[in-house]
Amino acid sequence: YRARQRSVDRAVALKVLHLDATRRASTVKRLRREARLMAMLDHPNIVSAFDVGESPDGWWMAMELIEGQPLSEHLRRGGPMGEAEAVELFSQLAAALQHAHEAGVIHRDVKPANVILTASGEPRLVDLGLARSEDEPQLTRLGATMGTPHYVSPEQARNPADVDPRSDVYSLAATMHHALCGEPPFPGESPAEVLASVLHDPLSDPRETHPGVSKGMSLVLRKALSKDPMRRHASARELAMDLKLLMRGKRP
Repeated sequence: YRARQRSVDRAVALKVLHLDATRRASTVKRLRREARLMAMLDHPNIVSAFDVGESPDGWWMAMELIEGQPLSEHLRRGGPMGEAEAVELFSQLAAALQHAHEAGVIHRDVKPANVILTASGEPRLVDLGLARSEDEPQLTRLGATMGTPHYVSPEQARNPADVDPRSDVYSLAATMHHALCGEPPFPGESPAEVLASVLHDPLSDPRETHPGVSKGMSLVLRKALSKDPMRRHASARELAMDLKLLMRGKRP
């Protein structure tokens, strides 16, 4: 909800748990943990949390209000991005993830729906609901336990608890692939089909179906989307450095 924090007279975004969810201690704990993790972070491309609490209507969290739209909606309406725009956008998001990783926070659910574009086109990373939270044993809803299948790393698909920053690097690259090519690296029709592809299918060269992708960008995407974390960029900072090389017209 859009709300107003009367103590300081400012507009905020208010996240309110459904009453049924409030009755589950694990859900309340996840909300409180999300607020704590958001409050730990201070980066211009990560949405801030202001407060969390309980009212007669249930638990709530007040966050920075961002005027804009999700990247997922932006892509649905406008189609794929140009490479220069994508490089600028994802360089900022990589820097945001590096900041989170240095604070000991792994997002675990980077995807187009969790990136908000402001009215001026600046990206803001949102939703730390899965970051370092308890893991449920089964995948019952997309994004409910282990991230969204289209953007989840192979190691996170195998064990959501056993991930490091390179998993977020993969998810950011999968999101970038979607932004550039109009679809995630492994589209699929069902969660099971997508997860099977994420785990086992080789990644095709994006230029085979999307000739507008440069050779340098193709190399960056294929490295960041390697199924073996050891073959990926070692950090979000390293990915950002490769993107900045592309920005300057150089091969990474």
